[in-house]
Amino acid sequence: MRSWVLLFLLLVMGGAGYYFYRYHWLPTQAYIHELEKEHEALLKKLGNPKPSVPSPPSTLQDSLVLLVDEIFRPGTPDLSEKGRKQLQRIAKEIRSLSPAQIEVEAHADSTPVGKQQRTRFPTNWELSAYRATAVTRFLIAQGLPAHLFKAVSRADTRPVAPNNTPEGRRQNRRVVIKIYKKST
Repeated sequence: MRSWVLLFLLLVMGGAGYYFYRYHWLPTQAYIHELEKEHEALLKKLGNPKPSVPSPPSTLQDSLVLLVDEIFRPGTPDLSEKGRKQLQRIAKEIRSLSPAQIEVEAHADSTPVGKQQRTRFPTNWELSAYRATAVTRFLIAQGLPAHLFKAVSRADTRPVAPNNTPEGRRQNRRVVIKIYKKST
């Protein structure tokens, strides 16, 4: 009895495999082959254009680390008056460097977002994104060209200190401004 069941299962599985091969695999392979032929014909028609090579990346010129507690109001994503003044000085310095790119990274500690802010920022990802863009917008408002900026949220993924102490968490709540110059 068992051998009949096994034989039946083998026939069903073999039939399903053949069905898949015949009605799905082969037509898909034929379609891919047709697309490849169309692609080759298009390349030939266009004179085999070379793919564009991206310009060499910029190299890091300078990096500033600002603790969140020093530039944002406590418990909020809003810039403090002290933070605004500090960013004004930084904008002036950045302007004198003639950067090729400016990257603003915001980091958080591993503590979940507080209840008061949770509806606005469900996780540290959203809070960090808001802080990175707040700093970016402020620096742009100081006259730095917007096209140079990239705002990045790192949340709590790249700690620089253990999150099990208040001082460690304080160090992890930071904004890093990376200034890149053009590669030569």
